[in-house]
Amino acid sequence: MLLALVAVLAMVAVPFDSYAAAGDDTSGDDTTDTEEPDDLGDDYVATGLCDTGTGAASWRYDGGVLSIGGGSIGKITRGSTTASWSDWKLTGITVGDTPLTDISDYTPDDIFGSGMTLMINGNVRADSGAFAALRPTTVTFSGEATDLPAGTFSGCITLSTVSAGTLKTIGDSAFSGCISLRAFAAAASLTSIGEEAFSGCVNLSSVDIGAASVDATAFDGCSKLATISAKDSKIYQVVDGLLLSDGGKTVHICPPGHASGIIELAGKLAGITRVNLNDADVVYVVDVLGRSEVTFNRLEGATASSITYSSLGMESAKITNPTGGIRLTYELYGSWDIVQEDMVVTNLKYTPGDGYFTLNVEEGVNARFLPMGVGTLTYGDLRGMTAIGVWDAVPGSIPTGKDDEIVGDVDPLKVTVTGYSGTDKAATLSGTLHFHGLRCTVSNLDFSGSGTGVLEDLTIDGAMTIADGAFEYCAGLKRVIADGVTSVGARAFAYCTALEEVSFLSSTEFGSRAFASCWELEIVTVGAAEVSFGLEPFDGCGSIGVILADYDSKVSGSDGVPVVHYDMSVTGERSFEVVGGQLVITWDHKRSVFYSKDPSMQDGVTEVGFYNGGITIVPIMNNMYLDVDEGLPRYSPYYMVVFDIGLGESPVTQNIYLEGQDLTADPFTPSKFGYTFLYWELDGKEYDFTQPVTESMVLKAVWMKANSIDSTPIYLLAMLGVSIAATFVVVAMTRRMNS
Repeated sequence: MLLALVAVLAMVAVPFDSYAAAGDDTSGDDTTDTEEPDDLGDDYVATGLCDTGTGAASWRYDGGVLSIGGGSIGKITRGSTTASWSDWKLTGITVGDTPLTDISDYTPDDIFGSGMTLMINGNVRADSGAFAALRPTTVTFSGEATDLPAGTFSGCITLSTVSAGTLKTIGDSAFSGCISLRAFAAAASLTSIGEEAFSGCVNLSSVDIGAASVDATAFDGCSKLATISAKDSKIYQVVDGLLLSDGGKTVHICPPGHASGIIELAGKLAGITRVNLNDADVVYVVDVLGRSEVTFNRLEGATASSITYSSLGMESAKITNPTGGIRLTYELYGSWDIVQEDMVVTNLKYTPGDGYFTLNVEEGVNARFLPMGVGTLTYGDLRGMTAIGVWDAVPGSIPTGKDDEIVGDVDPLKVTVTGYSGTDKAATLSGTLHFHGLRCTVSNLDFSGSGTGVLEDLTIDGAMTIADGAFEYCAGLKRVIADGVTSVGARAFAYCTALEEVSFLSSTEFGSRAFASCWELEIVTVGAAEVSFGLEPFDGCGSIGVILADYDSKVSGSDGVPVVHYDMSVTGERSFEVVGGQLVITWDHKRSVFYSKDPSMQDGVTEVGFYNGGITIVPIMNNMYLDVDEGLPRYSPYYMVVFDIGLGESPVTQNIYLEGQDLTADPFTPSKFGYTFLYWELDGKEYDFTQPVTESMVLKAVWMKANSIDSTPIYLLAMLGVSIAATFVVVAMTRRMNS
């Protein structure tokens, strides 16, 4: 008996690390025995090794606590019903005071049961998920346990409590997938928490990181984690539930369970300049007006979104989160407008309302919404203005303000448009332009410095003035419709050599030589009650044929150019074309036209009917008045074909009556000394006389200079400095309207 007692005492006195000696032949291999081992009861102690080979950590299980020393740790594997030792080794079992001699049939489940507490007493080297099959509920670190390797407790689905104790570092994914873990509190010794250290801990709701640094992905997938505590940290601070770094400038971690669907970077969060986007179900909203841009750093797997917007031009702006999207409610300053074409909208859908926008952004997307097209507009920007859209523009007087001061409530800015930089040949210039939402009134036009570029057809919409020489030498312009312009300066269109037609229904005065040397100009349309032209307004305009004026307009200084009056208020699409001393009129849905030099239409009245297609022709006389019959259309059953010969030829009328549907029976072929006639042209293409005539039309002659080295065909409507007396031929074709 005494010898047995000594033997038991000797075993109890063995140090912890000697509980399981490598190479002990009493190990329990993972072999299957047909006999169930004896039940161990509650009073037993088991020992073993955590890995094969040298350097293995030793373990001791006693009273529900599994203690492990430092060293390498392999895996215990778990099948569908039970666990097997695999890399681990069972070296001894003592029941009460009695060591068992046969331990080969005991499995890990026989020894550890379920719901154990695990105590790590030294630094371990472990495979990922090394403890998952043990199913511990609690783990405590003590003694020399300072560094926890990556993935050590990954997948421990039963682990509900972690006491960091002596830990200094927690490796990447060390506790990932521990779905029963509800809280974690760092010990004072903890210095770092690695990537995805607690990722997927879906029930983790409380974390205190102490003084440790923590990777931005450490808590990814922790959907119930609403707040992270960092009271002892010198690195982080917590504001509105967000873990901030860099002195409060960076949102380092937004807990995935953050209660708010919208995080507005304003107020206490106004200093944020960088945000780590993770898998939190939130949308960051930031007004960039007058502040630094925010950098959104998208982490892998991020679902958080962001909306960068600007309240520029808004007297008030408020973000709310009603059902169905984020709402930006606003009130604009009086001098601002939101122009849809100028808005910057990226990666979101918006629905406009009365004083609000509803914004919808998809998960994981960075969106941008700038109603005025830019984030900030300062007085310095106004002073530096050089263009508004495709229009070169310079501001007039600018309200007082510092260069870096944001423009708010100001009166509309007056600007002078000085050029065109677009690529389209036709453009409309509005009297009101918007410089990033700020309303600008075009008060003057002056293209003399930069010209009109490729522009050929210019429409000016709005009341403004055209300065002296504004379009001088703009040789590309062909047509100008400026019915809101109130005055045209001297030489305004001088040397616009391609200009063919202009309309100024509101202009009351035109400066001297306003259209000098506009060689191709044929028709000028005016409409004010009184219109005066300065000296020699049409000097060198060899093609000028007529000034069209409103019926009651008084026109002075026309420089000998015939003035034809008609009622511009009469409805219907209409157009006019000068063909040698004749005016070709196209006017939809009118019965006939009357013309006379008597404005009362009492004396010398002549009536002409409209041909098929609403076309007719009248001679041009100075101070002639036109009137149209407003009855039902009474068209001639014939089409009108006008042959415009050009080259200063006197008019020659030739009537050709055809029974067929084309002009091949008797085509008209003009001749002119020094020129060779090539063909008749319609809409810039050679006319095909074999085709049926289906509309009234004007055919233009195309000529080539005889014996010219340059044999390029030319079409001349005017010789420089010589008025055209173009020949026209009216062809009345016997084609009925209903044929």
